[in-house]
Amino acid sequence: MTRFLLGTGCSLTLLLSDAQAWVEPDAVRDSIGTSRPAAESSRHRDMSDIRRLTVQLRGINSREWSRYGFTETGVREQISGRLSAAGFEVLGPGAALSDTSSVVLEVAVHVNDQAFNNSFLVFLRLKDKLALPNNRGGYVTQTIWSDWRIGGFEPYRFDKLRKAILELIDSFVSTRRL
Repeated sequence: MTRFLLGTGCSLTLLLSDAQAWVEPDAVRDSIGTSRPAAESSRHRDMSDIRRLTVQLRGINSREWSRYGFTETGVREQISGRLSAAGFEVLGPGAALSDTSSVVLEVAVHVNDQAFNNSFLVFLRLKDKLALPNNRGGYVTQTIWSDWRIGGFEPYRFDKLRKAILELIDSFVSTRRL
């Protein structure tokens, strides 16, 4: 991610252009960024049958951000708590590798650090596991649902970023219940 000195407006624009590369090519996006799959190859066509998942976090700089109370462990606990309260069984990374019936909920965080204002882009992707056609096992993932949030916050104030992540989790839970 490139850092800029021109202010948040430019950074947000470039974060959005970076977002274009993160959106799945087989997805259809609407005006607020929600992505719905165009492909029908997933075994989870109805999200209401999803019960077991693992949370994968990307882009959280725990070493640098921990002094502000924002760590990968803390975010993972909050996400897992919300998902468990909504009826999901949240698997650890080790169990998720061997459980092909579970799905992966990926939270990808991008923060553009600046002197006076930080901008962020958070993606939430639900990925189904598709078995590889070989006798050794393994799987690849396919995005079956996604959403994102973008915003800004003052340095050392990670509460807006945490709120955006938890809003995405709530969006996923409410979409599943529809």
